[in-house]
Amino acid sequence: MEKNINLSAIELYSRKALKPFLDKYFTSDRIIGQNILTLSPIDQVNLFVVQQIFAKWQEETSKLKSPYFDFKNANVQNALKVFMDKLSQYILASKEDLTPLVLQAISNTIFYVVAPIQFLEQRYIDSEKLYHTEELTKTFKYLKWHQKLASFLKEHTEEWGDKTGKEILVLIKEEFEIAYSDEEVESNLVRLMNGVLPVSVSDFRYTDSSKKQSTPVVKKVEETDQLTINDLIGKEQKPTAMNMLTKNKVVDIRSAMSINQKIMFVKELFNGDNSAFEGAMSLADGSSSYEKAVNAMIDSYSQRFNWEIDSTEVNELFDLIGRKFYPENFSEKEV
Repeated sequence: MEKNINLSAIELYSRKALKPFLDKYFTSDRIIGQNILTLSPIDQVNLFVVQQIFAKWQEETSKLKSPYFDFKNANVQNALKVFMDKLSQYILASKEDLTPLVLQAISNTIFYVVAPIQFLEQRYIDSEKLYHTEELTKTFKYLKWHQKLASFLKEHTEEWGDKTGKEILVLIKEEFEIAYSDEEVESNLVRLMNGVLPVSVSDFRYTDSSKKQSTPVVKKVEETDQLTINDLIGKEQKPTAMNMLTKNKVVDIRSAMSINQKIMFVKELFNGDNSAFEGAMSLADGSSSYEKAVNAMIDSYSQRFNWEIDSTEVNELFDLIGRKFYPENFSEKEV
C-alpha cells in the first residue's frame, strides 16, 4: 500500500492546513518548551516540532568556534554542555518562528502515519550515516504513533549501535515486510485533522483505477475562499502519462520531458510564458528535496497562473519532479 502514497497531496494538504492549525492551537504570541508538547491533540506533530527545535539547537552549538579560544578543551566542553543543557530547559518561540517547523511536522506526521517504513527510509534515517546507540535513542524517541514499530525500534537500539542507516533500514523492512500500516492510527489522525481541515486517508494515496468513480469538477478557488483538500487535489488523482515512463532517475527535469510535454506545460500551466517555465524548472532542479520543489512551485506559480491542482497537467509536472527525487515511487503508479 505504501507504494501508492501521493507525496504532493501530503505537501499540499499540509500547507493548506497550516494556518487553521496555528489559528486553532497557537493561542498566544509565544510558547515555551513544555507547552509545545501539548500544542495540539496530535502528539506526533508536537513531537516532530520539538525534534526540529533540538536539531537546530545542536546545529547552532556546533558552530561555536573561534580562532582565539580553545573550544576543544575538556573544561570548555564540559562547561558548554552544562550551559546547553540548562538552555534547553528554557525554550521560547514565537508563532512566526515556529510556523515553518509546524508545517514540516504536519507533513512528516501524515507521511509517517500512512507510510511509516517509506517515511523512515526517505525522510528520517540517513542510509549513508553511521549511527551510534546514543544518537539512535534520541532519534527513535520522537516516534510514538505506530506503537508496534516504536517498540521494535526501542528494543533494538542498543544492538543497532555502530550500524549504518542502510543496515538499520534493511532490518526494519525484514521485520515489517517493507510495508506496515495501522488503520486505527490512521483513523485517529484523520479524526484529529478533520478538526482543522477536512481530509481522508484516501486523499493521500493514488487510487486503483478499477475502483475509481466519476470525479466531480473542481472549481478554481480564490485565495480568500475556505479551502478543503478536495478543492486542492480532487478526491481522486488523475492518471498521467508519466506513470508509464522509465524508472530511471531524472537528473535534469527539462531534459527528461518530451517536446510535447514542454509545449503542454508552457501553454497550460504558464500561459505561454516560456521564461516563467524556464525559471520554474530551474527552481525545481535547484531544490534539495521533492517537498521543497513542490512547495516552490505552489508558492511561485499556482496563484500567479491560477493552476487547478487536480488537473492532469499539474499532476504530470509533479510526477516528473517526483522522478528526480523518488524515482521508485513515481514509476509504477497504477493507471
